[in-house]
Amino acid sequence: MDYDQWFDLYKPIFVYPEAKDGVAPEDRTSYGGTMFETYGDELEMVMKHPQDRVWTLIDVDGKQYVVPGFHFVNRFGYFVTEVPHTGKPEEQEIPVDIEPDEPDEKHPYKTLAPQFRPYPPAQ
Repeated sequence: MDYDQWFDLYKPIFVYPEAKDGVAPEDRTSYGGTMFETYGDELEMVMKHPQDRVWTLIDVDGKQYVVPGFHFVNRFGYFVTEVPHTGKPEEQEIPVDIEPDEPDEKHPYKTLAPQFRPYPPAQ
């Protein structure tokens, strides 16, 4: 399974589903508005969801993967999905291979993947 298939199948939710100050939901956080941070209010939001809907974006030897569950080591952030993961082998390591300059007509906001927000986040 690749990232596009994962995205379509599991349907990650927006961190902030509402626009604020003219900023659309997909522009409010990384990965088109779907990646939760590893600290603060966003982490607390992740912890309130069932664990079978939580996924972690990790880095392994310079490559990024989405893996099911809540992980700490090499994490960049979290996703929460509408559809729960099931523990199937094909769910274990979803490669994230998105080029930021290549538009994706199917999911145009996914190309924001390499953008990370500064710490602390702007209020």
